[in-house]
Amino acid sequence: MVKLGFDQIWITWIMAMVRSVSYSVLINGSPYGDITPKRGLRQGDPISPYLFLFCAEMLTQKIHQAESRGDITGLSISNHGPRVTHLLFADDSFFFCQANSRNSRVLARILHQYGQLSRQCVNLNKSSITFGSKVEESKKDAVKRHINITRVGGCGKYLGLPEEFSRRKCQMFEYIVTRVKERTRNWHTKYLSEAVKEVLLKSVAFAMPSHAMGCFKLPLTICQEIDSLFSQFWWGSDESKRRISWVSWKRLNLPKSEGGLGFHDIEKFNDALLAKQVWKILNSPECLLTKILKSRYFPATDIRTATLGKKPSHG
Repeated sequence: MVKLGFDQIWITWIMAMVRSVSYSVLINGSPYGDITPKRGLRQGDPISPYLFLFCAEMLTQKIHQAESRGDITGLSISNHGPRVTHLLFADDSFFFCQANSRNSRVLARILHQYGQLSRQCVNLNKSSITFGSKVEESKKDAVKRHINITRVGGCGKYLGLPEEFSRRKCQMFEYIVTRVKERTRNWHTKYLSEAVKEVLLKSVAFAMPSHAMGCFKLPLTICQEIDSLFSQFWWGSDESKRRISWVSWKRLNLPKSEGGLGFHDIEKFNDALLAKQVWKILNSPECLLTKILKSRYFPATDIRTATLGKKPSHG
C-alpha cells in the first residue's frame, strides 16, 4: 500500500475560470481597503476542496485504465471480493497494488503523468509505503526504488485510529485511556459542582473515545479502565488521594427515571455505535465497505446471521 501526500498547486486552466473575491479589513468596526488576492486560492478556502476533486478525478481515471489493461492488480481480501486499487480521502491518496516491478513502474508512470498535467507535486517526505508480511526484501527494495518512496509506514495512526493491528489489542487502544486520563487530571485541579461534572462527563469525556468506538470493538480491559477514570473523577478521586465510591458506577449508568444519572456504559455504548455500521451495511448493499465485508465474512447470508468464520481480523 502506498500513501501519498500532495502539495496543492492548482491547475492554471482551472484557476483561469475562478474569479477571486475582494477583502476588506475592519478597523475599529469600519471596513477599509479593497484587497484582491493575486496568488490564487489558499489552503482553507471553501472552494479549494472542489477544485482538488476535479484534479483527483483525472488520477482516478488513469488508475482505472491501467487496471482494465491488467497493468495494475488491486488488493482483495477474499477470492470473490472486489479488488481495491485506490482510496481517496480529502487530500490523502492510498494506492494498492502487487509488490512487483510491473505494478510499481506503472504506478510511478501514472503519478508522473498526473503531476505534469495537474501541476501537483507528490511530496515524497509525506508519503509512505507499506508491504505485506510475506514480501521479500529484494522486492521491497525494487518497489521503493521504482516509486522513489523510501519511508516505510504502518503501525501508526491515521485520523486518530490504528493503521494496523497486532495481537496486543489493549496496547493498540491504550492511547484512548491516556487521553481520557490527561483530560480528567486537568479537571481535578478545579472546584467543580456535581452539575458541572455531569456536563463535562457527558459532553466532553464520553465524546473522546466515541470516534474509535464507532469503528472498532474496544477490548473489555480498555472499557473498564475508562469507566474507572470516569468514576474517580465523579467522586473526586485522583492519583494521590482516592475517595470512597458510595454508589457503584453501574448504578449511575442507569437512566434518571430509574435512579441513575444517565451516564453511558462504555461497553454498551461501543455496541450501539457499531450497530450504526450494521445499519449502513444493511441499507447500502452497493457500498464498497459492504461488498468487501460480505465477500469475506458472509458471502451466502447477511450480517445479522453471520458468524466469525476462520481467522477474523479485529477490525
